[in-house]
Amino acid sequence: MTKLRTLLVGAFIALACVGLVWAQQLTSRNLLGTETWQIALGGPGGTSQFTTVAQMRNATGVTTTAQTSGTLSSLTNTTASTLIFTAASVSTIVNLPATPWDGEIFEIVNGSVGTFTQCTVNVTDGSTLVGTTTTGALTAGTSVEWRYVLSTNSWYRIR
Repeated sequence: MTKLRTLLVGAFIALACVGLVWAQQLTSRNLLGTETWQIALGGPGGTSQFTTVAQMRNATGVTTTAQTSGTLSSLTNTTASTLIFTAASVSTIVNLPATPWDGEIFEIVNGSVGTFTQCTVNVTDGSTLVGTTTTGALTAGTSVEWRYVLSTNSWYRIR
């Protein structure tokens, strides 16, 4: 009887532990993009470097603005990969991230109810913009994207 009781208590404790593990949240929905970790290059014992969550998921995500003219130059690799305008741009200039990584995407979205007159992208780091740099008349609910290619140090308009 003692062995059965010990076995039942052990099974109960095991079930309680499994229940606690099962209930834990395994992901965070509140990542800022600035969190870093060290990754090894060439395997264990090789050189290493730090990378950010922003780089692993192609920047941090979404930033909104109601600015309709002027220059937006505060965008960095950790603050925006998608810029949503909540008011229709008339003549806004958006500076692309100054230190992009290979494959980075930057998107401009017209999240307003009106049509953009014009929004222009610009670089500040010596990279090249290939293709159209202005959105022109971007209708409500549409977007444009540029992708950075490290080997050519260029941003290509892809859509």
